[in-house]
Amino acid sequence: MVSTSDICDALALLTPVEIADLAKIRVGRQDGDGGYVMADRFRPGQKVYSYGVSDEVTFDLDMAERGLEVFLYDHTIARLVQDHPRFHFRREGISDSNKPDKNLFTLEHHIAENGHTDSDMILKMDVEGSEWPLLRAIDPAVLTRFEQITMELHRISDIDHPKFCQYFAPAMEKLRQHFHLFHVHANNIAPIRSVVGLPVPPLLEISLLRKDLSATAPWQTVIPSALDAANERGRPDHVLSFFPFLPRDLEPAALYNEILAAVQRATAAANPRATNRATWAAQVLKNVKPGLYKNSKVRKLTQALYEVRPELEGKEEETLQEILDRVLLPENDPDAVREKIRKALRKSPQVSRYNRMQSVAVS
Repeated sequence: MVSTSDICDALALLTPVEIADLAKIRVGRQDGDGGYVMADRFRPGQKVYSYGVSDEVTFDLDMAERGLEVFLYDHTIARLVQDHPRFHFRREGISDSNKPDKNLFTLEHHIAENGHTDSDMILKMDVEGSEWPLLRAIDPAVLTRFEQITMELHRISDIDHPKFCQYFAPAMEKLRQHFHLFHVHANNIAPIRSVVGLPVPPLLEISLLRKDLSATAPWQTVIPSALDAANERGRPDHVLSFFPFLPRDLEPAALYNEILAAVQRATAAANPRATNRATWAAQVLKNVKPGLYKNSKVRKLTQALYEVRPELEGKEEETLQEILDRVLLPENDPDAVREKIRKALRKSPQVSRYNRMQSVAVS
């Protein structure tokens, strides 16, 4: 068996950091499985190696539309579900050694076959557990030909099994030696498991950036972040509020707010009605027209505003100013409009409920 201290040491290799010099964006599907968080430093002509395609090509399409050349590999499918002029597909898979009889080849083999000599390529892998022997065997000189790597790690909750730990630790140490681990996200299709009393996600999406490309800062994000999306829609996303993903350098109040925001994002993913409300609210605010002074219009705008900014609920003056900024016409008398909105606001269910609570508290 693997000792508890060895398990903790191995899990610590999954501790992320913030990248200081680059923005992060989501590439691929925005609302489910198939999207990955990456550093925003893409350039037309870059090569992308994408392993494990199946029927999900939104990541690859996103890369191709940005002008990158995408080399797609999957030995389990006959053809792609969608094509693109910058797609280059082979019905082959990736392995730690060449196995022509199984249509499996090394990363080195594919790079050499394509004649690529670049040192700024991008690697994406979702290969159902084959990443571990591959990463343990691969030459770091090959890995560092890629400036970004994004992949899904499988079987992490087997970390207490000696055989798996022999793959996991060397593979992660090799990655961490040359790359910053700058984002993580747990795939919610599998439940969090307990390993020697520690919560461990079996499936973890990770994003890596080569160390020469950015400085780092201590991790400050509770996952899911605003860039994340639940892989399995209709169920809560996993909140990674535990070791080794929980920020260690935040003040208690800031950490509390980060966890609360992450929980709200995670539960919204499981509640289509909440998502629909948020979409409705964003549309109302986007289409608001100046001059909306009728009670019904102000109430609708108030409700939409509270959906987007719940911290305003019950705060009449702050809400009034937000609405005034949106609806005031240049020729209007601001004081007169302010009074009209104030009267409408006091008929708003949220504000009137708050005012009643306040009056009871004062009395």
